[in-house]
Amino acid sequence: MLGLAILAKEFIGDPTLQLEEILHNICKCNNFKISDDELRPFGLGLYPTPALINHSCNPNCFALFRGKTVHIRCLEEIKAGEQITISYIELAMTTKKRKKQLKNHFFFDCDCKTCSTAEDASLVSYKCICNGAAQPQEKEKAVCQKCGQVKEIPQEQLRNLRKKQKDLQKKLKEYTSEEEKREASKKLYSIYSSLSEFLHPQNLDLLTTTSLLFRLSVDLQNWPSALCYCKQTIMTYQKVYKPSWPLFGLQWFMLGKLYNLQEDRLEKAHDAFMHAFRILSRSHGEGHPLVIGLLTLIQECQSQQSFKALTF
Repeated sequence: MLGLAILAKEFIGDPTLQLEEILHNICKCNNFKISDDELRPFGLGLYPTPALINHSCNPNCFALFRGKTVHIRCLEEIKAGEQITISYIELAMTTKKRKKQLKNHFFFDCDCKTCSTAEDASLVSYKCICNGAAQPQEKEKAVCQKCGQVKEIPQEQLRNLRKKQKDLQKKLKEYTSEEEKREASKKLYSIYSSLSEFLHPQNLDLLTTTSLLFRLSVDLQNWPSALCYCKQTIMTYQKVYKPSWPLFGLQWFMLGKLYNLQEDRLEKAHDAFMHAFRILSRSHGEGHPLVIGLLTLIQECQSQQSFKALTF
């Protein structure tokens, strides 16, 4: 890597550039977040060959880790001569935010097909009284795409709510006791309720709040709340992720587990597990321990359904 930095300095031809700065930027632009089976990051690593793969906001591959070894898994059929792509960033962002992050961190302007296509209006819209999506037209106004009503946007109030959420999100990492988490959950729910008055249910700002509430509900073993928030996140995931995206599959897997905790939801649990299997068997592979565990749960659901059919 040092040799590459030396070559880069010679190529650039700027004597004021320090090797440390060049090396830092090479590492910054080419590292991978090492993650576990459920795609939770726990470290960083440099992988020279995978680092050659270009970015797309609609990638046909993704990086899966088994320990410290990276596997580039295809998510769809790739034709001969077609470029292999991965995503360098989290995709659940507006086009504007994705492009800004790619520019700031990786120093390029993304012109992929997704960035060049108008995004789903609901992801950046406000809630109208007719339940339609009011799309922002000016700084303080939004127009409903369903009924045409003009809606005032309370920018100052929304900024304050977002700041409260951001501050609370930083503190969540420090909370370890059940009491602290319960108190955080109450505060976050208050923010969520206020945001829900203004934002469309699939607005990406609301997704952040819902995801935090979902994780807190799981930590507190509040399964009914976790089920509710899990379903809400999936509705928005359908807008931001491609059908084969692994995070989508993992959320279906979690939904199945939550349904499986309720005896009268066995059929829904099986359906959710099957959704998860169709995605994760491709993204992780049928021999992956996560997918093997998922198959076991599917078989258990099928056995219980057969037993119930025989007893009634």
